[in-house]
Amino acid sequence: MLLPRKLRLRVALAFAVFGGLISFLLALVLYLTAHDLGVRLMNETLHAEMEDYIARRGRNPHSLPPATVTLLGFVHPATIGDPPIPKSILALPDGLHTVHWEDISYRVLSRGVKEERFFLLYLTKRLAER
Repeated sequence: MLLPRKLRLRVALAFAVFGGLISFLLALVLYLTAHDLGVRLMNETLHAEMEDYIARRGRNPHSLPPATVTLLGFVHPATIGDPPIPKSILALPDGLHTVHWEDISYRVLSRGVKEERFFLLYLTKRLAER
């Protein structure tokens, strides 16, 4: 590639390349930051909802797990009215996990309390779309 011989064109080209590089780096940092914040928010939501559901279940053993657009809950062993638990989710140890169930990606929080195991699934599709 031949560089222009005039100083004005070389300076303009250098500024354009520098501006493009800075713009790319800023866009990359903003993307990674937004993704990280989304994952943190998802994890905090799962923990808060899990605490709330365990407390409700302690007060009323027949309270149903959450079933909203973004959250889906399961309890093992299931009581009357509880939805059946997928086998791939039932095998998860305590903690946060990412699973694919029925070709959909979920962030899963599992926790054992006394004789019960609680599972909360958060649909990650909306985070990915954002």
